Amino acid sequence: MNSFIQDLRYSLRMLIKNPGFALIAILTLGLGIGANTAIFSVINGVLLRPLSYHEPENIVTLMNEGSFPVSPANFLDFKANSQSFAQMAAAEAWEGALTGNDRPEQLYGLRMGEGLFTLLGVQPVLGRALQAEDYETGKDRVLVLSHKLWQRVFSGDQKIIGRQVTLSGASYTVIGVMPPQFQFPPFWATRAEMWAPLNLIPRATNRRGSSLRVFARPKPGVTLQAAQAEVDAMNKRLAQAYPDVNARLNIRIAPLNEKVVGNVRQALLVISFAVGFVLLIACANAACLLLARAAARQKEAAVRVALGASRWRIIRQLLTESLMLSMGGAAVGILLAVWGVRALVALAPPFLLPSSDSIAVSWPALAFTIAVAVVTAHFGSTPIAELEAREERLDAGEDAREERAKAREDARREREEAREANGSGTGGSR
Repeated sequence: MNSFIQDLRYSLRMLIKNPGFALIAILTLGLGIGANTAIFSVINGVLLRPLSYHEPENIVTLMNEGSFPVSPANFLDFKANSQSFAQMAAAEAWEGALTGNDRPEQLYGLRMGEGLFTLLGVQPVLGRALQAEDYETGKDRVLVLSHKLWQRVFSGDQKIIGRQVTLSGASYTVIGVMPPQFQFPPFWATRAEMWAPLNLIPRATNRRGSSLRVFARPKPGVTLQAAQAEVDAMNKRLAQAYPDVNARLNIRIAPLNEKVVGNVRQALLVISFAVGFVLLIACANAACLLLARAAARQKEAAVRVALGASRWRIIRQLLTESLMLSMGGAAVGILLAVWGVRALVALAPPFLLPSSDSIAVSWPALAFTIAVAVVTAHFGSTPIAELEAREERLDAGEDAREERAKAREDARREREEAREANGSGTGGSR
């Protein structure tokens, strides 16, 4: 441990003596590590982190042709006659102008069908979610707020429950506040910050005004293929019963997670490979800098060897310097990643980065950064290996020259012995 601390101190002194080299190397690595950390943060928030609902992998969507909304009457027929789903509910985009505060503000929300909050399985942090009585006529002017809206507009007022708010001239009673991680829907109307009851009674026979997105949970043991087969049969029955409006009805089932990430998965993976190459280029540049620096310090290494330092001690010293540079690059990379993630979330359209509230430089991203820094530090072994190979080549050259010199010396001796033998033979014949 003491020797490692000595290596750290020595490495720090050497880097301080060469600030230009240290700055270039750290910035080079920082750019590569920062880009990778930012993209990993996006991938972690969009692709890897599960949706903030109860058993989100069991939630599916039902939409016409897999992408288009459904009419109220068709939805009610599916809900009443389907045997494959334990729960089914619909939602509709909605917005309203909030007045009565310091300044009016246009808010985006969702009208939630009965049972949808139960289907999602998420409890509010304050108050309650929508219940059956909230869908009765005259009792549907109630509102559930997102945590962000509660903090931004109402300053996190703990007494918000029961408060009256005015939306587009209508008065609503706040009954609940959802937790910070709750965002619904995670695709389509991703700017929704408030939820109110969806009353379909006035439109129960409407098959033309398609405005509903349908969410459901299949019954235990029911596969998506079996559920789709039942839905296909219902598609045909409704098309035959109402050919004027349902001739092209084709409700398709898709896992909710697939609807969320299906459009962005390939793009994010391509970007991740691209920034991976950026990191490799940064590591190669840093390795070249370290190689040039190591070559310039060969005399220093020779002096240390002459003073009794082992080759492993010198290698360990160079690796320690490489690790310090990598950690410095990681620190710069984290700062760049925080800025980069904020810029990506701010500039990207909501449909390209769903679940944007969950995208941040989190602990998994920091762990990824440290892992990248440690791996990057191993590129510091490149100049070590190169110098050792150069020494081996020099040693091999020295050995070859010695072998050639020895061979020439042996040949000279053989020639002299042969001349001496010839000379003695000539003398004896006389």
